Amino acid sequence: MANRNETLKKRYQVYRRLGYDSKTSRALSQRSLDVSNIELSDKTGKLKRNSATKQYIEKDMITWKHTKVIDNYNDEIKSIDNDTVYSRHGLLTHDKRYKGKNGKIISIIKTENGLSRDQAYYFFYVMSQSGMSYKQTKLQLLSNKEFEQYDAKKKMRPKR
Repeated sequence: MANRNETLKKRYQVYRRLGYDSKTSRALSQRSLDVSNIELSDKTGKLKRNSATKQYIEKDMITWKHTKVIDNYNDEIKSIDNDTVYSRHGLLTHDKRYKGKNGKIISIIKTENGLSRDQAYYFFYVMSQSGMSYKQTKLQLLSNKEFEQYDAKKKMRPKR
């Protein structure tokens, strides 16, 4: 039982360092999160500030911030009125007012998920058209076999 309590305590403190409030951190600490490399101080009971902890927090912080940025942008584009001849998606990808920020979001999606450029644009298209959050779109698309057709590296070879 002490091992479980220690794991919960580590998770709670990781979530607090990531910026969650105490109530949310307590709730999230019940969910699975690998904290085996993180150590607690025997004196204070808080996270030790060593390189493993720092790398873990920074990696999770980047992922958390990217998810938040993408979801905020997705909410922001829902309120944009289409005043061009383009379709809704065309407005976001070709209009000079939105092209730059849209490119940044697509770049985040591409690098975070290891996708090709075409896959990242399709990912963004599905997310913006369906109104799903970034995590929901990620779960739906990355588990879909048909999504792989946009990856040029994984071309289907004919059977011999």
